[in-house]
Amino acid sequence: MLISDKHKFAFVHIPKSAGTTVRFALAELDERSERYFDQSRREHGGLGMLDFAHLPLALVKQLYPDDFALLADYRSFALIRDPMARFSSSLHEYLHWNTDEKLAEVSPQRREEFVAQVIEKLSSLGDSEPVTDPALIHFSRQSDYVELDGKRIVTSVYPVKGIGKMMEEISAITGTALDHSPRNQRMSYRFGALQSVSEGVQKGLKMILPRAVWKPIFLFAHSALTRTGIIRIEKPKPFSDLFGKDVESFVRKFYARDFALLEEVSPKAA
Repeated sequence: MLISDKHKFAFVHIPKSAGTTVRFALAELDERSERYFDQSRREHGGLGMLDFAHLPLALVKQLYPDDFALLADYRSFALIRDPMARFSSSLHEYLHWNTDEKLAEVSPQRREEFVAQVIEKLSSLGDSEPVTDPALIHFSRQSDYVELDGKRIVTSVYPVKGIGKMMEEISAITGTALDHSPRNQRMSYRFGALQSVSEGVQKGLKMILPRAVWKPIFLFAHSALTRTGIIRIEKPKPFSDLFGKDVESFVRKFYARDFALLEEVSPKAA
């Protein structure tokens, strides 16, 4: 979550819903980065390992009740993504964090095994129980970041396609023109060894430099390599090309409230 007390607004970062793009644009306005983002995955004494960059509202209320109260007092924003597209994107992230494999390279049988693992774990949750396991956080219900106990908490919810309008609204609040060029896009490397070097350098920079210093340097290098074609932005395959009807049925059931929210806020993208 990102909060600006100076401008009295907050952005709730829903995983795999263009949140990184917004966070990058608003980084200089974030007055809670040390709490939620700088050390995002860390141990909590009573709750175990958590991803503090992606806390559902139930945990924000439990851990940081003062910040939770600000969501009603300030203008608060969030982005909602199509659950079908988001599910396949979340699987990319799951493989990235938990294996050395890439979705585009695994066999259909291996992909089915990973999906079955995810579905089994998600199905074990109660209907109102949010996802908190960092390994599965990207499969969270989006509704858990904008509603709590059936009540809308976040005041301004936009579909991802409406990110431009949302950023215009935040720009009006801050009095600053804000860039929302896409960030956190999935990349592929022409040479496998280059990816290992790139990830090693990024990890090293994170250890010795503050994010405000290393991130712009790394993004500049990525941009240069993308222009040369050494790094390519991956275009995700359609959901129907990756998963069968049984997976689609699960997604529609598990994320039923997300589908309803998306339909509700979609006119904001028009």
